[in-house]
Amino acid sequence: MDCSYCASRHMITQKTGRALSFGQLKAAVDVYAAYGRDGGGPRRVSVTGGEPLLEFDTLKRFVRYVRRRYPGFEIKVVTNATLLDREKAEFFFENDVFLVISLDGCREEHDRHRVFGDGAGRSAFDAVLRNLRRLPAGMRRSGNFCVSTVITSETVASLPRTLRFFEELGFRQVALGFDEYEMWKPDGIRRLERALAEIKERHFRGIVESGDLDDLICFSFVASYRLESQRLLSDYFDVFCREVTLMFDGYFYPGEAVFGMSGEEKYRIGTPRTGIDFGRVREIYSEAFPVIRRYGENVGVIWPVSRYFHAANRGVDPDAMIGNAVSVNAAFDRVFGPYWRIQKVLLLLKSDAAFGDFAHRPKYLAGRETGRLRLAVSGISGLAGLRAATDYFLYSPGKKKSLVLEAVDPSARTLDAAEGMILYSVMKARSLGKKLELTLEADASCLDAGRWRYLTEHGVRIGIKTSVKSAPRRSQNPRCRVL
Repeated sequence: MDCSYCASRHMITQKTGRALSFGQLKAAVDVYAAYGRDGGGPRRVSVTGGEPLLEFDTLKRFVRYVRRRYPGFEIKVVTNATLLDREKAEFFFENDVFLVISLDGCREEHDRHRVFGDGAGRSAFDAVLRNLRRLPAGMRRSGNFCVSTVITSETVASLPRTLRFFEELGFRQVALGFDEYEMWKPDGIRRLERALAEIKERHFRGIVESGDLDDLICFSFVASYRLESQRLLSDYFDVFCREVTLMFDGYFYPGEAVFGMSGEEKYRIGTPRTGIDFGRVREIYSEAFPVIRRYGENVGVIWPVSRYFHAANRGVDPDAMIGNAVSVNAAFDRVFGPYWRIQKVLLLLKSDAAFGDFAHRPKYLAGRETGRLRLAVSGISGLAGLRAATDYFLYSPGKKKSLVLEAVDPSARTLDAAEGMILYSVMKARSLGKKLELTLEADASCLDAGRWRYLTEHGVRIGIKTSVKSAPRRSQNPRCRVL
């Protein structure tokens, strides 16, 4: 394939392209596994390209080795699906491999940027769709299969239609990515905002109204692990510095933000034989961060770090590219950020087996009216108990209810749990025909603009506390990518 926006197209050509052997892959994951943090080891290995399925026999050996030698590792394979068949899909499914399928939408959107490299004019969309429809519906709906689409200013207006198409195919995991290097014009950003507003209305408001999580499409983003509650460069500098990429030339390079520049000797950080120089990784990223910080600390769905290296190594003005990314990220966060958070907390509740489904009645019902309830929230471990207390309260006689949730500490997990209980309470109160007044008491330091907007849009009053100590940061696990 010759995809117009793929970073790999700058590195891999018919003349230089070559595949890594099983021995290289095995040595790479072994040396990477030796680098842990606080006694732990790396947890994620991604295989991309190029096209991994061109070397399926090697890939199978590698997956089996990792599963046997490092059973706790997460494995992800990214494919254009032109070579995907049921046998390969079943292998990934049986070995708990997270399969990401690149598909930019319907024929017009997909074939605009993703074309076969032989120039024969065949439709890549037709080949992918034919292969996907041969897979069992249950496999496409599983949590281990994801469809990934790249958004450009040319295709963004059709994004709502693209998501409906993915639903019809049966996918429930959708990764939204942005062309890392496109310079978005103001009219393109406005189209993005309109498309996101339509998606927000259809996918999230309906779920909040109905409480039916089976209809929930799980959105993720290329930069999803950077879209946590703390979205500052200072929080993620260490994340960048613990990502490495093994390129087809047999050298390690820094992670995704830089791998488009890989192949240049100045970015080499080791080999499977010599090990990885993480000190050099930090030096490379330290070049970029001071420039990026001039535009603020927010990260967003387009990585300013990627744009910096793209610009710096091609003689393009980094300020112009980073400033453009900031504009796109601000538009995304303004329209969609709060509702992406809705998905996050709903999935948090759904994943807690003790929490149960959203519809069941409480085991015990109050005999008299309870008009006001105050709950203290600390982390996510006590969600089932909070739900039981909330149900007892909401099912009690009386139409008007007042619920106060106190975030005991300013940690992201506590705020996620509080938001989850807010959403659950809103959905439950609506289903019972109750009028609910909600108040969140939280430390001011943990309420960023997006979180504040999301809460107030749902009628939540916010009380500010000032005496809570700052929570420690959560550690991040390193990641490994092979090309």
